[in-house]
Amino acid sequence: MAAPCLWVHLLDSSDAKPLPETDDPLTPFWSPDSRSLAFGSHGKLKRVDLAGGPTVDLCDAPRLVGGTWSRDGTILFSPDYQSALYQIPAKGGTPVRASDLGREAGQHFSPSFLPDGKHFLFRTFHIGRTAIMAGVLGSMQTKPLLNEVRDTQYAPPGWLLFVSRGSPLSGSMRTGRN
Repeated sequence: MAAPCLWVHLLDSSDAKPLPETDDPLTPFWSPDSRSLAFGSHGKLKRVDLAGGPTVDLCDAPRLVGGTWSRDGTILFSPDYQSALYQIPAKGGTPVRASDLGREAGQHFSPSFLPDGKHFLFRTFHIGRTAIMAGVLGSMQTKPLLNEVRDTQYAPPGWLLFVSRGSPLSGSMRTGRN
């Protein structure tokens, strides 16, 4: 049996096509222009352009657990479940730490850039508790936003949609607008 791979399907077409060299993918995510995808596979963060060409290894990522790609070409990702977040240019290079695990932070995963491409949200898990945190590229400081929530999505001009069983508020953050 063939290994799972990434497929793309144009909604106005009846055909789907597999993307070569994308076997055993983990948590794929789109480039801002939707012309490329990044994903984890075989211990690496990889990139593939939909127009063709080879899949490119960007850096090590033992078990990718989320990533996001900004308009300026920065990829923010979590290489595994026991890691802080890292940033890397979309063309590859040496990853740079973008968050600090600290003593109480736990696992950092599922990052998502906000519209300005500098601020981001991510999830943490520590001793059975989840939280949504906010950070900004270039600063290791993060700020708690919400506790015990899931299925978080940002929508302009500053809304945060989430699922919670009670009052989840931990703080607030101004994200600015484009």
